[in-house]
Amino acid sequence: MNENTHIAVAMDVIGDSNAQYDKSVKELLADKQILSRILKYTLREFEAMEPDEIAARIEGEPKVGTVPVDPGLTNTAKVSGGNTEDSVQGEGFIFFDVLTEAAYGDLLSTVIIDLEAQKDARPSKLGYHVENRAQFYAARMISSEKMTKFFKSDYDSIRPVKSIWICMNCDKPSIVRYTMKPEKVYGNPSDGEDAYEPISLMEYVIVSIRGDGSGEESKNELISLLEDLLGADDSATKKNKLSTRHGIKMKVETEGRINKMCDLSMMVEERGVKQGIGISTKVIRRHIQGVANSDIASEMQIDEASVDKIIDEFEKS
Repeated sequence: MNENTHIAVAMDVIGDSNAQYDKSVKELLADKQILSRILKYTLREFEAMEPDEIAARIEGEPKVGTVPVDPGLTNTAKVSGGNTEDSVQGEGFIFFDVLTEAAYGDLLSTVIIDLEAQKDARPSKLGYHVENRAQFYAARMISSEKMTKFFKSDYDSIRPVKSIWICMNCDKPSIVRYTMKPEKVYGNPSDGEDAYEPISLMEYVIVSIRGDGSGEESKNELISLLEDLLGADDSATKKNKLSTRHGIKMKVETEGRINKMCDLSMMVEERGVKQGIGISTKVIRRHIQGVANSDIASEMQIDEASVDKIIDEFEKS
């Protein structure tokens, strides 16, 4: 096996761990104890409720990475349905990170909620502004309601949609809510029998959290929660902060999701060296030793020079 193949195998293993880490983050954000707090501190519909009540209003289990975003496919999955592959030729599969519904008010009123986790929100990195992508996702959610939530011309039955974006590793923490509001250009709206006060059917929220590991606790409850949840602490410290600061009960499912995310975070060192490599020789060796095919693992015989080469190739990817 030549050196390039050594590097390719190690890169594949590291890349797979990255994907697993991303999935574990989404699964943790979809945990109803976490999700209910996100809804409370971002959406007006739930701000007066306690997290336990909000959690009880979340319908079923949130769908994590199974509902397609692409036109013509979202409503095939019917929001609460199963996985549907993207059949648009030449396009990759794109899925909502977390998609769910929650009831508010009289319990008959529901909103459709999309929750997205974004590791980097810089336009220079993404090639676009995340606010524009959030609007597109919200618009797709609206259009996907055709033939699932409303039929023919019954547009008054459209459910409101909310797209919430958790943007990590930002310089300054913030929560910004964007909504559609009427602007009177001329005349006065009807005030008789036909009077109608339009509601905003489409809304998105950008939540920016820090990733510098400074340890300074935010004064905002949601920012503090998310920074403790997604920060660089080990699992024991993380669970202690979530329990004592935010009242998160360490149930078996929640604790398991935290442990899984922290284990994967150690592998890929997502919050590792702030200025440098982000993956140490120790971590790479751990990945190589974990390759399922032991023959490949033993054949690679990575030395210090090969590790440096792998790191260099990883940074370029």
